[in-house]
Amino acid sequence: METEQKDYNKSFNSKFCVHLEYAISREFQYSADKELKHFWCDGVSSEPLIGFENNKEYLDYKNISKTKFIETIAWTGQTGQTIYNLTINLGKQSLKEYKDGLSLIDCIPEENTRDWIDIDVENKTMEIKLN
Repeated sequence: METEQKDYNKSFNSKFCVHLEYAISREFQYSADKELKHFWCDGVSSEPLIGFENNKEYLDYKNISKTKFIETIAWTGQTGQTIYNLTINLGKQSLKEYKDGLSLIDCIPEENTRDWIDIDVENKTMEIKLN
């Protein structure tokens, strides 16, 4: 997956998205669902799926503190190339990091946590929960 990504925000940026991509792939590998075991993630976009007039406004803390989520896309599936709508729900820690302009990487749940990703293969949607 080769796309140029712009960073509109210090917290939600391409570096975080790369870490999230690897964490999602790791979770698929350990999934109890036989179909998901063969999935992998080939990228998470640092571009919001739905913006206001511009992406910077959408990613502004005032907006994120109200919605508590970011919508974007991820390339995933058995080939890693199927586009899924991805909702990133921000928890208490990630909202604080976001407010302070800090990295969200440490807010990605640990490897042994299995309840932070919900995926709907039929509708091509995925929802994750950050700490």
